[in-house]
Amino acid sequence: MAWRNLSVVAVLAVGFALTIGHARGPEPRPASAAGNLFSAGRAAGILADLIGDGLPHPVGSTAHAAVRDRIVQRLRRLGYQPEVEAGFACSTLAVCAGVENIIAVVPGSADGPAVMLVAHYDSVAAGPGASDDGAGVAVLLEIARVLAVEPVRRNPVVLLFDDAEEAGLVGAESFVAQSPWASRVAVVVNVEARGTRGESFMFETTPGHRWLIDLMARDVERPDSGSIFYEIYKRLPNDTDFTVFKRAGKEGLNFAWLGEVSDYHTPLDDLRHTSRRSLQHQGDNVLAVARALAAADLEHRERGDLVWFDLLSLCLIRWPVAWSVPLAVGALLIAATAIMIGRRRDRGRVRLAVSGVLWFASSLVINGAGVIALLILVKLHSGDAAWPAHPGGAIGAAWLIGLLAPIGLAGWFKTKAAEYGLAAGAALGWSALAVSTAWFLPGASYLFLPVAFLLALSSLSEISQFAVISSVLKWAAIALSVAMLFPFAWTLYDAVGLVALIASSLLVGLVSTTWCAVVASWPQRARATVLALLFVLIVLSAGTAMLQPVYSPSSPQRVNIVLQVDADRQSARWLTSVHRNDLPPQMSDMARWSESRPFPWYANALYSSSRTPMLSLAPPQADVVSERAGVGMRRLRLRLHSGRGANTINLNVHDRGRLQTARIGGWLVTPFSGRYRRWLTPGWTRLVVRGGADVDFDLVFRGSDAIEAVVEDQSYDLPASAARIAAARGPSAVPSDSGDVTIVRHAITF
Repeated sequence: MAWRNLSVVAVLAVGFALTIGHARGPEPRPASAAGNLFSAGRAAGILADLIGDGLPHPVGSTAHAAVRDRIVQRLRRLGYQPEVEAGFACSTLAVCAGVENIIAVVPGSADGPAVMLVAHYDSVAAGPGASDDGAGVAVLLEIARVLAVEPVRRNPVVLLFDDAEEAGLVGAESFVAQSPWASRVAVVVNVEARGTRGESFMFETTPGHRWLIDLMARDVERPDSGSIFYEIYKRLPNDTDFTVFKRAGKEGLNFAWLGEVSDYHTPLDDLRHTSRRSLQHQGDNVLAVARALAAADLEHRERGDLVWFDLLSLCLIRWPVAWSVPLAVGALLIAATAIMIGRRRDRGRVRLAVSGVLWFASSLVINGAGVIALLILVKLHSGDAAWPAHPGGAIGAAWLIGLLAPIGLAGWFKTKAAEYGLAAGAALGWSALAVSTAWFLPGASYLFLPVAFLLALSSLSEISQFAVISSVLKWAAIALSVAMLFPFAWTLYDAVGLVALIASSLLVGLVSTTWCAVVASWPQRARATVLALLFVLIVLSAGTAMLQPVYSPSSPQRVNIVLQVDADRQSARWLTSVHRNDLPPQMSDMARWSESRPFPWYANALYSSSRTPMLSLAPPQADVVSERAGVGMRRLRLRLHSGRGANTINLNVHDRGRLQTARIGGWLVTPFSGRYRRWLTPGWTRLVVRGGADVDFDLVFRGSDAIEAVVEDQSYDLPASAARIAAARGPSAVPSDSGDVTIVRHAITF
């Protein structure tokens, strides 16, 4: 039986090696690659030209205008006639901005629906946005070069470099509401990044996506996608520009990579950290899809919803969603039938199968308990860090726990279940998981359904005395579970951080149940040796995780510094959203920090606060342009202005539920969504304008009582006096998202 044991080890080792290779992505092509191919070398050169100065370029900044001009100039050099569509728009979260979307068009041979490729060219204020989304812009520009020299295809391809995505998807809102192309676009391909490396995932699509997934399966050489990503993502409060286009009735696909999330929205999202492998994979995927969509009949599409997944990026396997429940129930019935046939020959087989089911369930429960204990232990050390600097020990311990629990219990249950019972328990357990996910979360059913079918058929073959067929099916199930679940378990950490260790460990544990019947046949001494070795490795891995520093210069803590100036009280203070006990040591030592709630309109925003000498900064102004009273109503037009030329101005209204409608720059921003209200204290409304524009606010209130409000202006910088506190962050902490800001506030009543 030694060959069986060695085969298990070989399958696991090869599967893990393929998982690591799968995560690396394709070899990047050099700048000298053939002109009809996407080249990461050329795209990297474009990216360097766009943001080589390393400056953040949020909407409304001077650096932002420079990036816009570079995109326009490059499109012109490629032979396009780009248009800059200027407009003003607001998001569903009441954030508004003046935007400048850049549009170029690859003509089609037919005057019909259009395909649109989208990337946003603004960045957050904390970093240069090389991956998010400078890489997306570079991908589109390299694709624009390829499409410009290829034969004309059926459908026009619109290249949209949209603005103010980081401000709240405002450029996409403007395009949908105001662009002449909005009505012609039928299909959208959005290009994004969450991190600075990783495979190019197609993680989001639209209802009725069958024709799009079929197109990907046919034309994308190295697909990375799974319906579980779409299933989960549509339940999360996350957005990209694609959200706006979906709401407008467009179909399409959303691509992104999501590795090294610690770099995301920080100064580390720069040219040095952007992966050329990721650029190559993203470019290959988007170019293949763009070519296929440009040639497709967009007026006659085969709609329907699918379950799909990639098998180590070699191909996409898919079936209609409606098949999932019958297939899963079929697998469960086959597994149950095998037990019933066995019962006719030996009534004790039912007892063995029941013991096997108990083993399967117990393995997952103990596996889950073990990895939760590990996570609690690691979190005691890492605190709020979702992606600590050295996660290898924690990840390794979680995966090893996934091996330990089923192996350990298999030996104990062997006397009650025998090898037959363990195999039957695995078949029934996998089938039950397939039925549950097919019913409640159909996009996730592929994780269990194919393996469940193979295990069930293996059990039926074995009881029917087709031993060779049973063995082939069993090994196919083992190999398939490794090929499907290992890459997914590996990806989960990049997606959600340490909390993913629970799911990753359980997935590894599930894989282990497919071959633990083999392990149960080992001599007790050999099994005990393996268990002891696994336990020692778990302790060492967990210990390593506990001894490593939580943050490092390459994986830093996110620490924003806010200077808040109260113009009315003539006071100023430093603020940071990091708890005072978690501040970098030098920052903690240089000031007396206390907990405060400096923004009463935010429901649960607790900040660390420290007083600082007052700075003389011009306060923002809110002038009443006009006022009209009606029956039970009051209409106000306000004009807000930043006396110091700040990029952003906010109106925080303590309306106590009396605000009926709000228009900013003529754009209706009410009624507000539930997500908007989730972050705000009841009775408060927050309206934001980005980009430094002076805009009119038209507000209608119920009743005639006076309204209290706080006007703030916000600039993405700190005064020279902040140099000492900014330096105290040290090399293992950086600003993120909006970065370091100065806020001047002024209370008003109208």
